[in-house]
Amino acid sequence: MERLSTTIIHLNPSKQKSKVYIGACFIQMSEQKRRKRRAATNAIREIRQQQKGTDFIIPVAPFNRLVQEVAQQYVPDLRFKADAYQALHTASEDHLITVFSNANAAAIHSKRETVQVRDIKLSM
Repeated sequence: MERLSTTIIHLNPSKQKSKVYIGACFIQMSEQKRRKRRAATNAIREIRQQQKGTDFIIPVAPFNRLVQEVAQQYVPDLRFKADAYQALHTASEDHLITVFSNANAAAIHSKRETVQVRDIKLSM
């Protein structure tokens, strides 16, 4: 028994309706046009994802290296416990979130959606 092979060729795939060649016949297909999303949609999706989670925004290992580097400038061979790193990490992220929230409120008060440097300076 011989199998029939079918080849599918899309003619004009960018159009809403296109003709598809299957074997020896043409078939009309209706394709929906993809809608373009607004630029802020992805940002809002990322914000909602971050607000749902309870994990840190700043990665732990680079933050610990930064704390160690800054501490070495003041006291050489200073060591930290894991709880100290975690407390510093939590406090610094809380401070950053507060600063950006206040900067966002200042931008909204100025009838803008974009946070500018002057808003961050004002919120600090």
